[in-house]
Parts: sequence; C-alpha cells; structure tokens
Amino acid sequence: MTATMLTGLDQLQTLLNDVREAPWIALDTEFQSERVHRPVLCLVQLLVPDRRVWLIDALVPGLMPALAQALSSKPWLVHAGFWDIRLVAEAIGVAPSAGVWDTQIAAGLVGPRHPAGLAWLARTWLGKEIDKSETLSDWSRRPLLPAQLAYAAADVTILPPLREAMAKVLTERGRTSIALEAMNEGVAAALTPEDPADAWRSLHGIDHLEAPELGRVASLARWRLERAMATDQPTRSILGDGTLVAIARKGIDAGGRSIRHLDREAIAGIRASLASPLDVPMGFPHGSPQRRRLAAWGAAAEVLANELGASATLILPDALRRSLALDPPNGPDAVAARLGWRADLLGDPVVAILSGKIGVRLAPDTALSPFQVG
Repeated sequence: MTATMLTGLDQLQTLLNDVREAPWIALDTEFQSERVHRPVLCLVQLLVPDRRVWLIDALVPGLMPALAQALSSKPWLVHAGFWDIRLVAEAIGVAPSAGVWDTQIAAGLVGPRHPAGLAWLARTWLGKEIDKSETLSDWSRRPLLPAQLAYAAADVTILPPLREAMAKVLTERGRTSIALEAMNEGVAAALTPEDPADAWRSLHGIDHLEAPELGRVASLARWRLERAMATDQPTRSILGDGTLVAIARKGIDAGGRSIRHLDREAIAGIRASLASPLDVPMGFPHGSPQRRRLAAWGAAAEVLANELGASATLILPDALRRSLALDPPNGPDAVAARLGWRADLLGDPVVAILSGKIGVRLAPDTALSPFQVG
C-alpha cells in the first residue's frame, strides 16, 4: 500500500474523498513529549482500507481542524490509543463518535500481557517483525527523514491484520461485546481532563503508607501536577515519584539533592502541600485487614486471569483491587456496579470470593477470602 505525505491544504480533497468512502480508518500518531508536559502532535498516520496510507503533517496550521468531520465520523482502529485519541481529538476539535477498536485492549482480553507493545504483538500474533528504531527520533524536525516516514507507515499498516486475528479469538471466546465496552472505557479515559486531585492514584509504592502519609502524598502529587501544567514541564522532572513519597513520609529534608533545582516558589509549594494533606481513602498499612485483602485480590487476579486466558492487570487493575480491598461491595448488584464491563467476566467469581465461598491462597498453607480476613 502506497504512503502519501499530506503537507498542505491543496491535497486535502483527495484525502477527504478517500476517507468518505472508507468503512473505517486505522490511525496512529507521532508526537514530541520531551521537556514538555503536554505532548506536541507532529504526525498523524491514516490507513484508508483499499486506498493508501496518509502521513499528515500535524504541524501545518489549519490542516488538522479541516479533517474534523471526516475523521470524527469514522470508526478508528488504534494500538494503545490513549494519546492518539486525546491528541487527535484536541487537534481536530471533536471526539471520535463512531467507536474505537484498540489492539492493546483486545490483546489483554485474550492473552496474559497488558499493556503489550505493538512490536511484540506483531511478532506473537502475526509472526512479523516491525522496525522500532525510530521510536525516539525527533518528530518535530522538518523535513522528516525517509526512515521516519517508513517507520510511521509500517506502524499503522500492521493494525488491520492484527485486529483480524484478535477479533477471531474474541468471537471464539464470546468476548466481542466485552471488548467493545472495554475500548469505550479507554476512549472515555483518554478524553477525560487531568484532575490534580487524583494524581496520587497512579503513583507506585504507596500501598504501604499510613493514612496521614497518604494524605500528604496526595497533596504533593496535586501540587506537582498543577505546577507541571502551569509551566509545561514533564511532571517527574519537577519531583520524582520516589522523592515525592520520601518527602511525604519524612519531610522536605528527605528530598536532598533531588530538590536543589527547584526555585523558592516550588519549595514554598512543597511546604504548603505538606501542611495541608488531602482527605483520601485510608491506606494499606502493614498488618491491616485492608492490606491482607489487597494481597488476596492480587492473588485472585492472577488465578482468574490464568483461568480466562487474559491479563491480570486488565481484568483487575490496581485501582479496582484497591477499591475492592478498601470497600468490599455487598451483593451481586453492588459487585456488578463496581466491576462495570468486567462483570460479565468476573461477576460470579468475585461474588463467590467476597462471600467466602472461594478462598484465595496467599501461601502454601494459607487460604483466605479477601472479605473474611480475620
């Protein structure tokens, strides 16, 4: 399939004609994210089935908004589409309205790895190798090099056969509708603005913290994200996750050399955050019932994923495990509401675990239900 570079409005009508006749489009993006908080969209790759691959220069003023109606009205095929969806929707000024099919989510519903990279999926599902050597190249440079253009076209070209292979397995396992719901959840997440008050939820190494420490972590994470957004800096260049947690536990002096680059305003922001912890759900201190339930749900995720032939991190992600451990739902209806699209996969086993009908083995001689952990 030929690749055509779109660098100006003079070629626009040809692209619009291609897309208008297409039942769907495969979409990928390249962006520049170093030294900025918000990635800069540089290139959009569109595969129009039975036509061609379009490489769209997203840095050309006015080009992306002119594609709004054409792109938003067609179903999208993507891989790991969070940033593709967010950046393209922002660039054209409208969200995709006809659905998004994400090969990374599909892979997690029919295999053990999530999130899985495109190269690994191409090798595993199709026996094909794709060149990823240009992943970290400078996509804001113009003109783009031939190697970059070839790389960009290859990434989007592999998506249709990958979907075909995965869709077959999803159908065989009766998970097609579940996959579509999971993909809709992914679209919603991509289109949801960042909330500084929730920034702490994605941090690693916080499950062992006591409630007062967790409140300070949440306050620091909120300040860090707000500063990153205001100054357009990468979040972790302001304060690394480990440093943030250390400061929350032991005070600002625990930051050591890691905070020497910060100005007075930033130091003042850290001190103010420590003095005003957020009110967040209790943590998982050592020896607590909540921590034992969290460990049990981790074990349950692995067992259930193995039985289902799916990924534990997709069917029971960290945020859901924490929710189940902190506030176990009572009854099938409450379980279904908490699980969402996962209820069709996990509803009965989760209800059985919560009721104590199924034990979760944490050690060779210890079987515990996450709900009955006394």
